[in-house]
Amino acid sequence: MNTELNEVFRGHLEECLEHFSKAIAVRVLRGTHEAVLAKQPLADFCGVKVDSVTRWFSNPGSLPIGDQYIKLVFFLDLSGYRVIELERMQKARRNFAEVLGLGFLSGKQLAERLGYANVSTLYDILHERHGASKEKEQIMWDIWKEHKDALEQRKEELGTQYGPKALSETTEEKSATVVLMKGLLVTLEEHPLDRISEGELAAFYESAETVLKLSAHLNVLSAKILTQKEEKGGAT
Repeated sequence: MNTELNEVFRGHLEECLEHFSKAIAVRVLRGTHEAVLAKQPLADFCGVKVDSVTRWFSNPGSLPIGDQYIKLVFFLDLSGYRVIELERMQKARRNFAEVLGLGFLSGKQLAERLGYANVSTLYDILHERHGASKEKEQIMWDIWKEHKDALEQRKEELGTQYGPKALSETTEEKSATVVLMKGLLVTLEEHPLDRISEGELAAFYESAETVLKLSAHLNVLSAKILTQKEEKGGAT
């Protein structure tokens, strides 16, 4: 599904998830509404709540199981990650796994189609913990063939929605600046400088150059934002 040109990171699932979580941490401030929004696409794709994604991020060792595990693998694949577990999967098995990973049929539905009494047997096959009979392999092939065209269309749509462009270096750098400014604003909104004493103010003299330069940079940014707002206002 991916090519070397759009590869973001290569590793086992746990490593890819950790890299993805850190990429989000750079772009948004933890615990904010923006952080929730950043996790929402993964939560929606896997059919879980954002709290579950937060738990995966905080403890990469506690990976999801069942359908959510397969969907997580394919979400990361769509996002430009080369997940080793998926890369090592035999091609026909990987094609079949897409039917579940991209949300066409659930694990339970696929298990029923294959005649398995327990869905855990299907997961064992997808994890390649054991094989399947030739008859079952043929059924897997037939199921994939049924959805082949729709799968290709879905991959194209989701690739645009979740592709590696969202994790581009430029975006991360700009977002990191915003995160830092938000953190500083949260601190200053508590008005600690209003209560500063002469003795404490004297300590700032040593950092006067930093304070003045920061003020200058923020003034430049403020001027650009106001100019753009005026231009947009004039155009409407």
